[in-house]
Amino acid sequence: MPRLKHPGLWLALLLAGCSAAPVAQRVALRDPAIPIYSMAGLNPARLHGTWTEAAHVAAPGAAPCAPGRLSIRPEGDRLRLSGQLCRAGRATPVNRVARYIGNGRLQVEGEAEAWWVIWADYDNRSVILATPSGSFASVLDRGVMPADRRKAARDMLAYNGYRADLLR
Repeated sequence: MPRLKHPGLWLALLLAGCSAAPVAQRVALRDPAIPIYSMAGLNPARLHGTWTEAAHVAAPGAAPCAPGRLSIRPEGDRLRLSGQLCRAGRATPVNRVARYIGNGRLQVEGEAEAWWVIWADYDNRSVILATPSGSFASVLDRGVMPADRRKAARDMLAYNGYRADLLR
């Protein structure tokens, strides 16, 4: 077997060839320099019921994701979340228990980061669930969301640093 004169060079060329494929660039859904706020006085009972996903924030070019549905119901001292949400453009099944940790925040079983309620209309018809890191934001409604509440949701996402231009 012939001996390589410059094995380090061959290794560098081999690795360069492996990285020649384009790497998908991750698009930030939220500007971390902008503070994010949750609804400090939220009574978690306001979340009980069935929600339809009216919109979600997704990176440009993400595959289309059909609007999800989320049921939130009490289960002892916790909340049962079940259904499906579009999380950053990906349809994601949800069947978890969450603990309300106060200040409009839910610690969802199996999730490293709490889900925050960053907005709810006064009549409990619409809410936004989001994460401070910007990993996802979903606008939920109990029915068909009218234009005024859609605008309010878009404005609240932008206020909390989310890229409202990525709202679908």
